[in-house]
Amino acid sequence: MNESIKKFAQWALFSALCFIGIIAFMILAGDEDPMNPMPFGRWLLIKALAMVVIAICIWGGKRLYKKGYLPEYIDTITEEE
Repeated sequence: MNESIKKFAQWALFSALCFIGIIAFMILAGDEDPMNPMPFGRWLLIKALAMVVIAICIWGGKRLYKKGYLPEYIDTITEEE
């Protein structure tokens, strides 16, 4: 029972990292409303923050994987490709 809770927590953490990264990527790739443009400084700040969030997700994921907080299955996926 304890092992299944650990696996669930690992996959939940991995899913949360992926979800946050995907949302940040959508913000980074998204366009603004052409009928209501925002100032360039604000646009640049939003894009820069999205890039920082993506970098933190990648860096945090690598650190969490090295510490064993993410599932080992991820390693087998990358070896197959």
